[in-house]
Amino acid sequence: MLSRVLGVKSEMVKAVDDLTFDIDEGEIVGIVGETGCGKTTLGKSILLLIKPVEGKIFFEGENILELSGKGIRQFRRQVQIVPQDPVGSLNPRMKIKNAIAEPLRAYNGMYHEKIEETVGNLLKTVDLSPEYGEKYPFQLSGGEARRVTVARSLALHPKLIICDEPTSGLDFSTSAKILNVVKEIHDKFNLTYAWISHNLHEVNYISDRILVMYLGKIVEIGKTSDIFTNPAHPYTQGLLQAVPRFIGRKSLTQKKVHLRGEVPSPINPPPGCRFHPRCAFRMAKCMEVEPMAVTIKEGHKVACCRVLSNSGM
Repeated sequence: MLSRVLGVKSEMVKAVDDLTFDIDEGEIVGIVGETGCGKTTLGKSILLLIKPVEGKIFFEGENILELSGKGIRQFRRQVQIVPQDPVGSLNPRMKIKNAIAEPLRAYNGMYHEKIEETVGNLLKTVDLSPEYGEKYPFQLSGGEARRVTVARSLALHPKLIICDEPTSGLDFSTSAKILNVVKEIHDKFNLTYAWISHNLHEVNYISDRILVMYLGKIVEIGKTSDIFTNPAHPYTQGLLQAVPRFIGRKSLTQKKVHLRGEVPSPINPPPGCRFHPRCAFRMAKCMEVEPMAVTIKEGHKVACCRVLSNSGM
């Protein structure tokens, strides 16, 4: 499809293309892949911040793409986001207590005294003292700002939280604190998370299942333990091979696969399997046929022509 931007023809990019997956209540699903694979677009689509041109997104049995007005308002009460840029998502002229109170006023119509108490409790939940409510965003560290956005996302007691690179730009110790806070909140409130991240160590620690994306497609999805110990797709194997290991620690996968070349343009993706230009195991079929996702083990699916051929499918 073509569009015009300032009089210049520009091609439309399919940031995500024909994705099918589910997230169970109380589950943490990690979404991984290289920059530009469509992870953030997927998250924004679930939040209706971007409306897909086709397809369906079901939340508790209802297609949210058919909602309007009051229905969208009620949906957004139940689904919240922890944004990638915590400081940029906070109004620099607004005190932290007012930033967290915004959804409470908008949806619950709380009176002042109740809001003060609720905001204080939310700050305590993310391991910040209520005194932080009097500060402005510029007075916070990166980790503190991140915890504030987590507190704000919890204000309306949502059922699903989209975490978009929740530890991006933070040092190791601060990231660990954020992970522990978020995990404690998950266990306490039985929340459901879609956890978007580049950090595979982090995803391994916090996720129940992992969804691997490449150039707008899902190439593999399965339990975290299966993905890390027995990755089936060459792209997944390459990602895991690139994860730094501690000296003396055994590799999580014995398969030596190195990603080569650059990610093709999403404007003009290659035919067949989108990964074939970078795949060391490609066959003639890979350049012609787009592989379908097949189950290789209960709960473990992969879209790869080589896997299909080896299994006799």
